[in-house]
Amino acid sequence: VISQSLYNTYNFENNFKKTLLIFYKKRILRIAPAIIFLTLITLIIFKLIFIEKHYLSLIKSVLFTNIFFSNFHFWNESGYFGLDSTFKPLLHTWSLSVEMQAYLFLPLILFFLFKFKNIYLLSITILISIISIFFGEYFISRPFVFFFPFFRIHEFLVGCLIFYFSRFFTKKKLNYFYSYLGILIIVICSTYYNENTNFPGLNSLLPLFGAALIILSEDKKNFLLNNKISQFFGNISYSFYLYHWIIIVAL
Repeated sequence: VISQSLYNTYNFENNFKKTLLIFYKKRILRIAPAIIFLTLITLIIFKLIFIEKHYLSLIKSVLFTNIFFSNFHFWNESGYFGLDSTFKPLLHTWSLSVEMQAYLFLPLILFFLFKFKNIYLLSITILISIISIFFGEYFISRPFVFFFPFFRIHEFLVGCLIFYFSRFFTKKKLNYFYSYLGILIIVICSTYYNENTNFPGLNSLLPLFGAALIILSEDKKNFLLNNKISQFFGNISYSFYLYHWIIIVAL
């Protein structure tokens, strides 16, 4: 999304400021109104459910969620899989905060990288990804690794690498068989990864590889993806993500 949006909007080098502002505007309009409405609904619902201690904690998390810093807020608490997570309706928004932080800084990095020839751009992108994975694996026992964007930058850069590969190296899609393989890999990871799995680090590479196979293949021929049910859930995926955890906590 980041690479393609910035590359396609205007001549990247000559209109960088205008391109960047348009990109930020589209991302904010896509994400911010929904998250603001979510936090208002959450405050209303959990006023009726939570005791004062937990409700005051919720108010604090609402502030960090709306400024897209909830990942930094939650990392220093009990952890993502701790018992206290059942009293944090907005815990899942940490990933949205990481996403918005990536949207803020990655375009600036990509602007710098686009000045290089393709082979150098590719090499630098891969190098940054390797550094992110290495330090994520090295500090894997620390809770902040799960929440901090630096240790997840490779997850976003994989998308950039897919864009570079598709635009500069080949426009030919992989056989649709690989999209089934990608789905299988993601299902296996979803089944066997749990709170005891070291993540992100090296373990993040397998689901990333699965997602890459789907994106690079002729997925329109994949009946598991190209049907009305899958497309319906794809269309509501952002809303589903926003509300699934607060429903679980409320119940």
